[in-house]
Amino acid sequence: MPLSLIDRYLARNIAVPLLGTLILAAMLLVLDKMLRLFDFVVTTGGPVSVVWQMLANLIPEYFSLGIPLGRLLGGLLACR
Repeated sequence: MPLSLIDRYLARNIAVPLLGTLILAAMLLVLDKMLRLFDFVVTTGGPVSVVWQMLANLIPEYFSLGIPLGRLLGGLLACR
């Protein structure tokens, strides 16, 4: 069954704040952890590539924190 015009309108109005909030929350959480990881790597003298691998492994956890917030804001902004 094809989506109606109202469904597409609501989906677009919810998706934009959802994606924006998700990206912003993930970036803020990654930046906080990145500072700590770089400090740890510099003091121990390890390779920097370990930091990128550890941050890549943390991205799904940060998305799981940002998705509920993004859904809330997306729904609130679409229905305002």
